[in-house]
Amino acid sequence: MKRSETMKMFVKNSLSVLWKVVFANIICIFLILTVSTICTALTTVDIGYQAYGVKEGSTESELLYTYYNKDGEDTKKAEYESQGYTITTVNLSSDMPNAARNTFLVIAQLVGLSTTALFIYPTVWECGNKDSNRVNFGRIKEDKLRGFKIGLAAMLPFFLLFIALIIFALGAYEKFAVILYKFINCYAFGFLDFIIGDAVYVSDLAFWQYPLIFITLFIVPVIAYIAYILGYKDISVIEKIVYKKKDK
Repeated sequence: MKRSETMKMFVKNSLSVLWKVVFANIICIFLILTVSTICTALTTVDIGYQAYGVKEGSTESELLYTYYNKDGEDTKKAEYESQGYTITTVNLSSDMPNAARNTFLVIAQLVGLSTTALFIYPTVWECGNKDSNRVNFGRIKEDKLRGFKIGLAAMLPFFLLFIALIIFALGAYEKFAVILYKFINCYAFGFLDFIIGDAVYVSDLAFWQYPLIFITLFIVPVIAYIAYILGYKDISVIEKIVYKKKDK
């Protein structure tokens, strides 16, 4: 097989993995938001609300005050309404207990890993399986790191985003919300939340956190490497599970 054809297949597989990672991330966002909503509903209570008001003749809403249930009856609402404000409230909830928070992060990470692996595994497994035959017939040279390389190439946009994150932190856009980065990289949501902690903006991140965030970018290449090796060795995990169940 010509080198150009090999490169063409490499690019094709890398793009396929990229789009599947993106699609898996979208699904992960909805799944993780659902899990978060359930955990919040089960482990938190309403503690008050923030009152926003729009004054008569104006269209801009402003935060007027924060009310807590422990303070007793809310007397400010009537005062602001008498001044011509239309009041809307946003409920405040207590913080999620540490045990519940940690459980949520574990579930979120398992969802991210399993969903991402489910999407990219078949593509890279098939690539490894076909490459095994090509190597046996002398059409290509053996390269057991090809799956890892495919994963790295697929993650190129995410590596560029990480570089952008550093540029933002250096002053280009210090108010960039790190929650956006976590959702864009939803396959590593649990790990990223643990690393980032309470940071809200990139300017809140410490220097030591960036290398750890960088490491999470290798999750997809590692999954791709494992899938490629299994395909190369013609090992089907699903078939083994099915046959074991049949034997039982």
